[in-house]
Amino acid sequence: MKKIIAIVFILLFSATVVLADEVEDTLAGLANEPVMTATRQMIQKGIEKDDAIEMTKLMLQNQFSLQQTLQAQQMLMQAVQSGLPAEPLMNKAKEGMAKKIQSGSVLQAMEQVQSRYAFTYRKAEQLTEDPEEVSELGDLMADALTAGFQKGDIEPIMERLMTRTMERQKVDDELATETCMTLRDMARLGVSSDAITDVVSEALSQNYTASEMEALRESFMYAAKKGEPEKTANSYATQMRQGESPESPGSSGAGGTGPSGETGGTGSDGAGSNGSGSGGGGANGDGPGGPGGAHK
Repeated sequence: MKKIIAIVFILLFSATVVLADEVEDTLAGLANEPVMTATRQMIQKGIEKDDAIEMTKLMLQNQFSLQQTLQAQQMLMQAVQSGLPAEPLMNKAKEGMAKKIQSGSVLQAMEQVQSRYAFTYRKAEQLTEDPEEVSELGDLMADALTAGFQKGDIEPIMERLMTRTMERQKVDDELATETCMTLRDMARLGVSSDAITDVVSEALSQNYTASEMEALRESFMYAAKKGEPEKTANSYATQMRQGESPESPGSSGAGGTGPSGETGGTGSDGAGSNGSGSGGGGANGDGPGGPGGAHK
């Protein structure tokens, strides 16, 4: 037993020495001892060794003061300790440095990214306790916010998803994922936050399933590329409120996934019985059909 403990101690000591040598070798002449120590701590907290060393080196080479470098390092470690991803913060810092933005402004941008992810991960935790699902939903919502979706509009969407969870007495991970993907993809096309909220809220209020939400998103993405995304979103919301099924240009009819518990239309490549048919293809077979019959 004593021999095993001794071997483990030697291995740990050796790893520490190697780590210390790499940090010192790379940052020699750039960093002082506190910055080197913080770099080692970043690695010990779970940030990839090469990323931690490269990030520190880049900051010092781009006129970050030693104090600003320490501040950024602490921010990254706090993110990891809180269960947030460090990569988006590092990417933001690298983006700012590549654009020669002042170090103080880069730090502010990093803080904004950290705040955004902290917010979306908290919202994700309201829906699920699964760490992987929290990460996926948090990342998707953060991407939506980055693309222009507003924080204030996340809340009503989360409330509708939580209501669905309570009604079914279980988390519908697939629906939550498809919903957040819809927020992200519509935002990336430049659709306003209000219009996105109208479309997604209407779908959730009509008890769209995960597959129906996916069909809605695919139909919208196809339609928006053929026209104006904002007008398309407004048209979709209006059609859904009127009990109609939004369809993409070129759709051959009312094909698509039918509503839950009802009879959907017949798609070109699947039956709509019991709302299970797949979306009908476009007239030339090059586009998805609509999300299906209206929910009542």
